[in-house]
Amino acid sequence: MSQGIWTRGVLNSVIVGAASFFVVACGSDTTSNGGPAGDGGAAGLGGQGGSGGTDDAAAAGGSGGGAGGGQQTEERSPNVFVLVSQGTDNSHVMFWNALVNIERASCSFRLMGPCEQKVKCGPPQAYLTAGTVRINGGKAPLVFSDDGVGLYDVQQGAGALLFDGGETLTVTADGSPVAGADDIPKFNEALQAPPLAVVNSPSFEDFPPIDAPISLAWSPFQGGKVYLEIVPKGDIATVIQCRVPSEAGTFTLPPEVMEQFSPGPGNCVSVASAGDKRFQAGKFGVEFLALYVATRPDGKNASVCSK
Repeated sequence: MSQGIWTRGVLNSVIVGAASFFVVACGSDTTSNGGPAGDGGAAGLGGQGGSGGTDDAAAAGGSGGGAGGGQQTEERSPNVFVLVSQGTDNSHVMFWNALVNIERASCSFRLMGPCEQKVKCGPPQAYLTAGTVRINGGKAPLVFSDDGVGLYDVQQGAGALLFDGGETLTVTADGSPVAGADDIPKFNEALQAPPLAVVNSPSFEDFPPIDAPISLAWSPFQGGKVYLEIVPKGDIATVIQCRVPSEAGTFTLPPEVMEQFSPGPGNCVSVASAGDKRFQAGKFGVEFLALYVATRPDGKNASVCSK
């Protein structure tokens, strides 16, 4: 599927399975998706842009200083975002999607503990490419070719998964054919594919009350993270992503996240297990993210929207 169908900014969903995978591409020409919402819930997962640096830099906090009231922000330079995502919809149909997105602008992120929210982006650079990008180690190799203007086709399918969990997935990029200091160099990195996560609470039958902190509990697993995508007030432009160590087993949304919910429809929370790797390629941050849509104990997607 060509990315020529995407509009600048926020994604409009494309139906593939029963989960809607988002990518917010502020300052980029592309946005991406997965499938539709299921059973009145919204299964919205995806990721947004790469880190401006390494895992350690991301964990250390914002490089851009703090705003008033202790709010912390981080400025991130243009980056490369590589996503592999999969799941099973509420009708037990397997689906997957994969994409490469070049964030051509420097962007500012609000940091809220293990959560982050893109705030604004500067003007995009005219053209960036990572050359041909390959993902290997799963059930089938994936190859992404630049269409000549720095965009890559989204790849997606139904009826199969790309990984079981525990495999080593590698991403390799040939890099820009112009090997200048301002161009994306070649890179090669790996991560461990996440297993399926089971979220035990909340029930995801209805959106939890917002007059008290929302807490989640899942069956802990080793070597990955639990990834939350939160859409306050139905506005995908304000999407929040949280990455929590999988061994923790529980997580309570920070006050800075809770305060963005409002009464009524449109608040959404979706959960996945994740393997992620953030690293530098020259002056560019790269994020490689593998997501497996989490389920509740009854096997349905762990996602819900307020009505």
